[in-house]
Amino acid sequence: MSSHWRVYAMFGLLSALQQVFNVEGDPNTNAKNLADLNFLCRIIALADADASHLVNAELSTESVSTLMKLNMTLSSATWRNKFPKPATPPEDPPAYCKASTDMNACKLQYAKYEEAARKSEDKDNLPNKIVYPEKRINSVQGRTARLLIQAALERAIAITEKYNSNSKEIIKTSTKNTAKLQQAIYGQPKADKTATNICVAAAQNDRQTSCTLKKTAATVCGTAICLCAKESGTQTGLICGEPHIAATFNFAAASVAAGYQSIHTKCSQSPKPILTSSYIESLVAGFYARLKTKEHGTRATVYLGTAPTNENCAAENNKACVDFTDLSEASATKAVPATYWPSQLLTTANDLRQVERALDAKKQAEDQLATLQKEGEKIYSQLQHEEGVEVPTTKANVADTASGKTTKCTKQNKTAEECPSEHCDYDANKKECKPKAGTESAAAGTGDKAGAAGANSETEKCTNKKTEGDCKDGCKWDGEECKDSSILANKQFALTVVSAAFVALLF
Repeated sequence: MSSHWRVYAMFGLLSALQQVFNVEGDPNTNAKNLADLNFLCRIIALADADASHLVNAELSTESVSTLMKLNMTLSSATWRNKFPKPATPPEDPPAYCKASTDMNACKLQYAKYEEAARKSEDKDNLPNKIVYPEKRINSVQGRTARLLIQAALERAIAITEKYNSNSKEIIKTSTKNTAKLQQAIYGQPKADKTATNICVAAAQNDRQTSCTLKKTAATVCGTAICLCAKESGTQTGLICGEPHIAATFNFAAASVAAGYQSIHTKCSQSPKPILTSSYIESLVAGFYARLKTKEHGTRATVYLGTAPTNENCAAENNKACVDFTDLSEASATKAVPATYWPSQLLTTANDLRQVERALDAKKQAEDQLATLQKEGEKIYSQLQHEEGVEVPTTKANVADTASGKTTKCTKQNKTAEECPSEHCDYDANKKECKPKAGTESAAAGTGDKAGAAGANSETEKCTNKKTEGDCKDGCKWDGEECKDSSILANKQFALTVVSAAFVALLF
């Protein structure tokens, strides 16, 4: 064999020996923990999860503002004139508040009234640009519309106040949940940190002592280090593949945080998730599902990673695991602490669920406010189509109404044919119709006094009864006194009709 062929043969032999004895030849030969690291990367990605949908706690004030404007528009001129016109500079302090004992609160409330008043003066701010004259505003229909809009406004204010005192405060805590996640994952806030110093990973004595929940694995990033780190002289395999942890580390040192740098680079490639409570819970459930048991004569070990030879996660070549036996209720002699990072993640998920429920309440409040605003605008616009119900008045019927008389023989009856013979006589000389003697009637009994007497006689039979036991025979006890049951029934009927109208609007 020529010399150059001998050289080729020597290189081939060396290459084969390298494949057998040197795992560094193929970075994936011993990548036994790659899948577990992949899963931890998904948990680590929670520190950068999108939480933008959780931070907006403010409820829109548009609906309340609109209803205040409509209410102001339909208010009396006396009330509207208490506030300056659009072209008038605002008062400070306003005359409205000069007698107030709480000037700041009064000025805040006045500012809302003033804004509503200024907007109500511009037709472009009103539904369909409708401006109603005072006659329409002061009509029965106008007053009814104002009452309905006022009720809608009160309901909108109540909804807003309830949200602000409850759900809003819960939503504002969402930033604390992000901080809790960073604490569980890195052991500290991630702000201003880099891959070289972001992970807190304390170590002590050796790999066996360090790779537990009380030391290096107290954080998610430290758990990843225990899964992948090489250790000089004992664990030299690339257990998570290349280029994870190419350098070697000493678990007898105070910290092995530097071992996270290359892991951080790889984990940063994980998809950025949207932060939800259910997603966090699914990751924790997935973590527990990956744990396995190593049975041994002296101790059963619950671990993540490669199965150890003995009952612990001591340093072994081409193997690495993390001891999570402290999470095992089944083998614990006392309650498992809730301070370990899997429990911290679940606590954060529970807190986050409260925020999500508060956001649901916010959406419900927004929908209710939008409905109230829409109904208020509809009522305002509908006022233009309502027929007037005012009765035209004349001097004659005003006088008759005041005296309680019902006039059946009017002077407009100029002929005998027009004059009702049953109640009237026709005066041929004066050519007018006059009531027959004794037939002129009053609206109620024989005038106001008679009408009042008739009513009093009915009500006194009840009001004279001073105890609930005596309140019988057409009377009904009304909490504090005895009243005519027919009056109470009429009032209840009227209240029911009005209540139905308000319920239809507000709910």
